[in-house]
Amino acid sequence: MPILGQRIDPGTRFWAMVDMRMPNECWLWTGYKNHKGYGMFKADPAANAVMAHRFAWEYCSGRTILDQHQVLHACDNPSCVNPHHLYMGTHTDNMRDRTQRKRTARGEETGRAKLTAEQVLRVRAMYQTGWHSQLDLARKFGISRSGIGYVVRGESWKHL
Repeated sequence: MPILGQRIDPGTRFWAMVDMRMPNECWLWTGYKNHKGYGMFKADPAANAVMAHRFAWEYCSGRTILDQHQVLHACDNPSCVNPHHLYMGTHTDNMRDRTQRKRTARGEETGRAKLTAEQVLRVRAMYQTGWHSQLDLARKFGISRSGIGYVVRGESWKHL
């Protein structure tokens, strides 16, 4: 037990907020988490909070995170701080990983879609007949002509 006014080592404070009951599984951060589920930790009361998984990686590896690099999760669990689940990579690595693991919102999942997957397929089929212009389809489906252009050229809704 620390004496009143005595500072506790940041590592000790950090690991006290980690659930390590499953040694080979994710170690879950039990402290404050941001709106995306990432743990936040203040190593120094006078400093800004840092992401808990970044602190865990630096603390355990003894290395500083390189400029333009991020600490990525092999487990896809934002609240995990198990150093065996963490690795350093670039933003590009993170985006490639996100795509490979199919964690990218597509189509109607994005929340910005103005068409459904069924409508996209119908637009493409109608355009292929040669009987409908992009402007006609835009009016029929209630979106812009450029939006229809992206759909028929396959620049949007690429997964269909």
